[in-house]
Amino acid sequence: MRAVLAFAGLLLLVGACGGAMFPRPPLVQATRATLVMRPGEVVFNPGHSITFVRVVSDSRCPIAVQCIQAGDVVASFRVTASRTIADVDLWLRDPARRRAAVSGYVIELKGMEPSPVAGQSIDPADYRARIEVRPR
Repeated sequence: MRAVLAFAGLLLLVGACGGAMFPRPPLVQATRATLVMRPGEVVFNPGHSITFVRVVSDSRCPIAVQCIQAGDVVASFRVTASRTIADVDLWLRDPARRRAAVSGYVIELKGMEPSPVAGQSIDPADYRARIEVRPR
């Protein structure tokens, strides 16, 4: 949550300084932003937003269980930038599908909590996605 607030604060600061925010806002051009988001959460910047929609599937191997395959988790995001709306699914462990390029940005799924525990289901509202946003 602190990371989201810090990112939002920096975005407001950049917006207050003036200048064109698209196609690449100065904040994201200069830095990488790492965010931790819960399902349904929206992070805004003037002209664009990122929404963590939901976890589509979670087949990760539970903690303390020996599995043949590690499994994966797939998370759905909606990115709105200028006049573009893109729905993207990101895989945590598949290098070819863990990132997506949208309107001058790369969004990458870096982590997902909580980890599965054998015999226990995860409430969809308990998921937290860690993403990185950077310029393309």
